[in-house]
Order: sequence, then structure tokens, then C-alpha cells
Amino acid sequence: MLKLLKMKPCNNTKLAQGFSTILLALQLAACASTQNTTLSIVYEHTQCGYAEPGIIALPTDKQYTQLVNRLLPFHAEPDKVALNEILSTHQVDQRLYLLAQGSKPTPGYGFTVLADKALIEDKTLYLPIRFTEPDKGMMMAQVITSPCLILGVDKSADFQRIEAGSLRLEIN
Repeated sequence: MLKLLKMKPCNNTKLAQGFSTILLALQLAACASTQNTTLSIVYEHTQCGYAEPGIIALPTDKQYTQLVNRLLPFHAEPDKVALNEILSTHQVDQRLYLLAQGSKPTPGYGFTVLADKALIEDKTLYLPIRFTEPDKGMMMAQVITSPCLILGVDKSADFQRIEAGSLRLEIN
């Protein structure tokens, strides 16, 4: 013998309210994982001695002397001391990162920083940077360059990866 179950009619209003509440919670969770952090240009140069493109987390101030000697191999000692002081000063409240474009065949390569804030989304810091290059067909001297940019990022920012164009860095 079959027994028929009687079902209560569905209350669409309560169902819609429940669904709306779930959507709102998901949106709030998504917003919670997105934030902005301050960004500053600490140093920029066309000859940094990095043959490969990449993002490099800079060492502590005790290791800055080696970095400065690599960035300024042919500069006078006062220039090296000044850069060392700039790096040491910025590292007090910022984490420092070097972006290198690698070896380039001519001058005219560099960076354009599009904003003083960077977006952090899903533990990834997206740097607002555009890589520049000389105009096509432009007559340029054939001189190897290696442009780099040192950026300071607020130490309180919480991220595990950095992305700038095609460059990526995983942070331990």
C-alpha cells in the first residue's frame, strides 16, 4: 500500500530572504579579503646589474651595503652612503622590494607607477606598475641597460604573493 505524503506549500518570501542573506554574507566575505596598502618609490635606476627580470625581497639593513655596492658599482662613496641611509630609513616602517626588468638592449626601458596605493586581494599584492619601453622604430644607442625600481610597502600589510605585470614573488 502506497502512502502519500502531504507537503506544505513553499513560502517563497522566506526562501528569497534566506538566499539574499547568503549572498550578502558572501559579498561581505569577498570584501573582507580585499584591501589597499600604501606604496612608495624608494629608488629607481636604469643600471642595476640584474640580468634577469624579477621581484626580490630586500634584506635587512645589515645586508644593504652589499646591495648598494651592486646597484652603484661605479659611484662615489657619498652616493653609496646616501642610498644606504635611504634604504635603512624606509625599512623602519616598510618592507622593501626590488623590481628588475632584466637586461635590455637599449635605453628607454623603465617603470611607471600608476598609484600610491596597491591592492591586496586573496593574499596577493598587486602593484600598480606599468613597464615602459622605447617607441617602436625609435633610433636608440645600443647600450645594455638593466632598469630597476625599489618600492616600499607598509609593513602592516598582509600578503603572501606579489604581482607586477608578468613578474611574481612568493613570500615565505
